[in-house]
Amino acid sequence: MNSKVARLACVLLQSVFAACAPEVGTEADVRDASGLIIQYGYSPDEQSQAESIAYCASLPGGWRLPSEDEAILVYDNRANLEPSPSWFWSSSPVSGSPSLGWGVYYPRGSRSFSNINFASRARCVR
Repeated sequence: MNSKVARLACVLLQSVFAACAPEVGTEADVRDASGLIIQYGYSPDEQSQAESIAYCASLPGGWRLPSEDEAILVYDNRANLEPSPSWFWSSSPVSGSPSLGWGVYYPRGSRSFSNINFASRARCVR
């Protein structure tokens, strides 16, 4: 079975076969048309913006938290990524407000900002 068929089978049967779930940041990553590689999964825990930056940096292979604009590219590629109903951090601060950071709300693809200590998810890029 080729990898695309296997991946589709896992996506369709994921609720039945937990073994199909990709390990976060290690399998089925997606290359955007711009060349950006997007993590298929996302952080297992919600965390602050600083913790999200550290989470991405801790993954092997040069991962990082996306900028605000890159986070929109990640959202634009959502059909190829592990589904998520969550809000995701970007690495971008809100200009003039060091206690605020930008993120993307996945159900709508809207950019919004929050206190940098707000607990949310991270999806990394490289």
